[in-house]
Amino acid sequence: MKVSDLLKSGISDQSVTPIIKAISPAKDRLGRSYALSIQGEDFHPWANVVFSNPGIIIEDMMVKDEKNIQMKITIKKKTEIGRTDVIVINPSGKGSVINNAFNIAK
Repeated sequence: MKVSDLLKSGISDQSVTPIIKAISPAKDRLGRSYALSIQGEDFHPWANVVFSNPGIIIEDMMVKDEKNIQMKITIKKKTEIGRTDVIVINPSGKGSVINNAFNIAK
């Protein structure tokens, strides 16, 4: 996102707290790479996404606008299966967590 787009979007204030509303898809299997999207509110263009399971690797990520983050992730073949938290953190350090939002299956 360009700085001019940031100013137009109304999210010039880095101190807002992001809100996660949905993650799609919400599950996948070990050893796969695929696209994942996060919908919500107040995503800053330099927001960061973190998964509580270190076996999920973010290969590429783009904050499309204040309501949509697109990314490509890879789930390592030898990682723990089960549910993991998804966290979005704005540059101010304010963040939002959805506990158990993503499920890794065999």
